[in-house]
Amino acid sequence: MPSLRAAPNLTPMIDLMLVLLMIFMIVQLFAPAIALPTSKHSTEPPKPNAVVLRINRQGTFELAIEDELGGDGGWEVTPAALGPELARLYARRPLDRVLYLKADSALAFGVIEAALSRARGAGVRVVAMVTERRTR
Repeated sequence: MPSLRAAPNLTPMIDLMLVLLMIFMIVQLFAPAIALPTSKHSTEPPKPNAVVLRINRQGTFELAIEDELGGDGGWEVTPAALGPELARLYARRPLDRVLYLKADSALAFGVIEAALSRARGAGVRVVAMVTERRTR
């Protein structure tokens, strides 16, 4: 007499797993970008004569040299010209390779990552992220 052996049918479980995987992948495509966090602790503002890169919500780059008052003066730079412009600024600053970054919190991280990649190519060695104090 042959012995009967019960084996679970895995096909429905695998089908269910694949359907769930596809649902999670599709939902991920429509998920909003994660906003960058604010800081609980205040840090020093950029030092006078520091190079500051500002990126607004639309992804526009603006370079500035901070004065003692943290003025708003600066000039707009295209993403393609960011690397050469930073290289020109740091050519006169052989020991100072610090870039202060002020980016909008709703900005996609890919824009910041591209800017940091261009900055590293231009010789920036330290990037200081300027944040705002989190309000309670």
